[in-house]
Amino acid sequence: ALRVLEARGMADGWSLQDRGLALAAIHNEADLLVVESLDSGLLEGLDPAMLSALVSCLSYRKRGPGEPSSVQLAGTFPERFEGICALATGVAAAEREEGLEPAEPPDPGFAHVIHAWASGKELVEVLDGTLTGGEFVRNVRLVADLMRQLAKVAPPHLVAVAEEAGRCLDRGVVALAIGRPGSVNGMDAMDGP
Repeated sequence: ALRVLEARGMADGWSLQDRGLALAAIHNEADLLVVESLDSGLLEGLDPAMLSALVSCLSYRKRGPGEPSSVQLAGTFPERFEGICALATGVAAAEREEGLEPAEPPDPGFAHVIHAWASGKELVEVLDGTLTGGEFVRNVRLVADLMRQLAKVAPPHLVAVAEEAGRCLDRGVVALAIGRPGSVNGMDAMDGP
């Protein structure tokens, strides 16, 4: 794994390079891809709902059989998602070269749901019949947690958007599920249980 970090310019021996310092704050299966996406600028210049949609591609994994997820959002999403997929291909190639099993590729299957939720839609409007309420809450919490991690290492302009996205996500049934029925203000709403 160290050689993968070296190949991607994140480490030199056991020392993290400037580019790889964010890895220490990201705790996700796709941590390297998250940092690559952050470093590439693909997460910048977005509103909180679109940032939530893109970040969901780094944490969501479709369960069960069936066709792979497809992109269901318009605007800047398809182009940014393709950029993340290109980064994922490079990371996977570096992992294979070192004899490692590559991580799952980014999955856009939850992006339209979380985009709607972060935009203020109600639960009945965002559940599309393929997710249970529990799956919805679990996936929103994964994105909110990753958003909190990004807010620790992102440039200041992206920190503000990540914090706002967290506030948009942690409401309603999501806040109730972790025992904060009134939590919608401030970053304390994004803290874990």
